[in-house]
Amino acid sequence: MRKVFFLVVFGVAGVIAQVNFLPTVNLSNTMSATSDYHAVFADGSNFYVVWGDNGMIKFKRSTNCGVSWYSNVTVYDGSSISGWPVLYGVGNTIVVLYHYNGTNGYVVHCQRSTDYGDTWSQPIVISTQNNSTGITPKITFDGSTLYAAWEERPGKYQIYFAKSTDLGVSWSAPVNVSNTIVDSRWVQVLYQSGRLHCIWLDSPSYPAHDIAYIYSDDGGVTWSPYRKLTDDVLPQTRVALAARDNSVYIASQDMYQINFSEIALMKSTDKGITWSAPVNLTNNSGNSSFADLAIADEPNGQHRIYMSWFDNTHSAPNYDNSDIYFSMSTNSGDNWSTPVNLSNNPDNSYQARIALKRFPGSDSLFVIWYDYSTGNAEILGRQGVYGYVVPVELISFSATTINGFPVLRWTTATEMNNDRFEIFRISGENSVNIGTIKGKGTTTEPTVYEFTDNELNTNSGLYHLYQIDFDGSRHFLGEASVESELPSGFVLEQNYPNPFSTGTESGVTTTTIRYRLQEEGMVTIKLYNSTGVEIKTLVNKNSDAGVFTTSMDAIVENLTSGVYFYKMTVTTSSGKTRSDVKKLVILK
Repeated sequence: MRKVFFLVVFGVAGVIAQVNFLPTVNLSNTMSATSDYHAVFADGSNFYVVWGDNGMIKFKRSTNCGVSWYSNVTVYDGSSISGWPVLYGVGNTIVVLYHYNGTNGYVVHCQRSTDYGDTWSQPIVISTQNNSTGITPKITFDGSTLYAAWEERPGKYQIYFAKSTDLGVSWSAPVNVSNTIVDSRWVQVLYQSGRLHCIWLDSPSYPAHDIAYIYSDDGGVTWSPYRKLTDDVLPQTRVALAARDNSVYIASQDMYQINFSEIALMKSTDKGITWSAPVNLTNNSGNSSFADLAIADEPNGQHRIYMSWFDNTHSAPNYDNSDIYFSMSTNSGDNWSTPVNLSNNPDNSYQARIALKRFPGSDSLFVIWYDYSTGNAEILGRQGVYGYVVPVELISFSATTINGFPVLRWTTATEMNNDRFEIFRISGENSVNIGTIKGKGTTTEPTVYEFTDNELNTNSGLYHLYQIDFDGSRHFLGEASVESELPSGFVLEQNYPNPFSTGTESGVTTTTIRYRLQEEGMVTIKLYNSTGVEIKTLVNKNSDAGVFTTSMDAIVENLTSGVYFYKMTVTTSSGKTRSDVKKLVILK
């Protein structure tokens, strides 16, 4: 029996839905990426992206919600195909799961980093290894325990489950939680409000797929009885799962006719006990697929839901190409904003994924997808901000330690009616105002600020930065954490300030480059112009492990305004070589 299928109209009057997106950035930027899957995750102001690249697993980190990104890091570079990575971050620890084509078939690998992704452990296998096939893992966290689910066979695909109480160092024995006689695919697992939710697609007869659902209130020791949430004669595929408070949302690709699919939404307001009928969110003539969801809170108790998916409707009548679309609801999914085309290119874009960081008064989100507009499958992304328009355009906000005391530094590109900045030290649930820095009012010139926390003699700390208008309005700008002075990898940091000036018109003419060495090695840092021509060697010496800086003056070096690059290469005494590249901008 075909289920009842309601329709929701986009762009309903009265729905406030505005997300301002920055331009698209190329995250992989290899001109050779062949990604079959990718994931993005937000932990504080740290945004992490992981993807498959020609059989390898790649990783990238941003410390400012996706405004700028560190260089690519290789998580795994094996001799066989690996892909479909997912990740979770807890403080400085990041755990990545992916499937790997091993000796006896595909298995699920786990790797972890304890230095924000600079270096990675050796992989361990968490799926069974009895000539089975373990693929497409998913991961979630309850504050103390990581939970993983994936598909595995021989014979029919089944859903397997394991957990780790030590952030991925070790895992429990895999357990079959589906136990069906049909194929079980496209699993999702999510922890929210004391309950583990697990969904997947069962295929009782081709091409039909039904959404199956179970939950656990004891960390996966026992599970609720198996339930089918749909009863279809046409496929349901590619499900997404999101939850907030007691509400759970499922978005799936639903074939309402044999050749075209729509994004359908189901929701439960009682932690999965009862469910609404599916609602058609896209309702167009083409194919809509691979939706992803992220959820925040509205002041009235409703949920603000962000959704992204790929769709080929715009390329009718042949439906040759697909684009990434975005929409949002401010009333728990009842109404939705008019879809926005995020990719808008003449070639194909696929598999949108969303990460979300909730701030007081606004949300910062990042949408990624893989894209063929360059002739290769590159990982692209766009940062979006929902909420108020902050009168300060922040270029960077960072924290470090100097002589044992935390030093906060931030740079603004423009300021409008900016009276002052306030700095808060965060400790658990407590927030303490520790200082005020006067703003520049209204200016279009880049401005550099610095504040030292002289009351905290430590190598760690978490800080929030606020901006206050002349009328007293407050705006949250971002957060920064102090990392230990003891380096845990080889890191080339962004020059500070950036941009800086030639001094011909205004601005600071000197910039500082900071770098960290995990062990002794030969270090070179060279400056290049935008065409790749070497301009100057900034560092060329053997250095012990530690934290170092070098400075450069645009006037002294006779540099003109424009875009430059600086590259650090480190060769350790053990023969290890590591390199990194950063971009700097010089203004007049």
